[in-house]
Amino acid sequence: MLNRRYFILFVAPFLFLSAHGATIDSLNFAEYSGGSYSPVDKQFKIPAPAGTYFLSDGTAWQTGAGIFYTPTATYESTVVSNGYVYYHFSPLDIGVLYQQKDASDQNFSQGTLGWINDVVLFAAIGSQEATFSGYATILANSPPDNLDPHYNFDYFSASVGESVYFDFSFSIWNPGNMTWQPDTFENSFDYTSGGIIDFTQVAPEPKTSTLALIGAAMVATKVYQKKRKEFKGRQIIEGHE
Repeated sequence: MLNRRYFILFVAPFLFLSAHGATIDSLNFAEYSGGSYSPVDKQFKIPAPAGTYFLSDGTAWQTGAGIFYTPTATYESTVVSNGYVYYHFSPLDIGVLYQQKDASDQNFSQGTLGWINDVVLFAAIGSQEATFSGYATILANSPPDNLDPHYNFDYFSASVGESVYFDFSFSIWNPGNMTWQPDTFENSFDYTSGGIIDFTQVAPEPKTSTLALIGAAMVATKVYQKKRKEFKGRQIIEGHE
């Protein structure tokens, strides 16, 4: 009987940890994020907060109570090339692309991703969607010291120091007939934004060739487009179209 009790004491915690060992594969940013742009202050917002957390075990949870940071960049110039417009912005104000602390039911997440490069949106002239994508570096991802034991802390599926793929999209909704043009940022407009941070798409090592980097980015984009379709499909099924 004594041996059986010890068996239960040591095995039960292991079973508990295994049941909650899922990590965050991706963050989805709902397309109701966005803001208003004015050519006076030239401030443009990056999507925030994350709305859905997709875990490695196939489950997902929605954002709950928490705090988040909304990154902003300042518009600088526009370049036109081969039917595309490239909107150049200053680097993000504090070099942070994503920062959020979130809790819902028994799930808890906290992390920060950095982006120190210039911000460049691009779009086909006359299109309704502009894109900003790249690889952001994970700067922090650890639970707070005073985390309530009620919560299970969900780590990212990539480690601190690694760079992971993100793809954000922006659409103008007001004025209703406005599309992305060479003079878009000379006017005021309202926009929605959304996208994904994918922790399963880690940037190659720095020694990797430029061609390999381009190939990795193309693969990551295809994965994102597939996940985006799957997510929208889930919205329709759940009645949140």
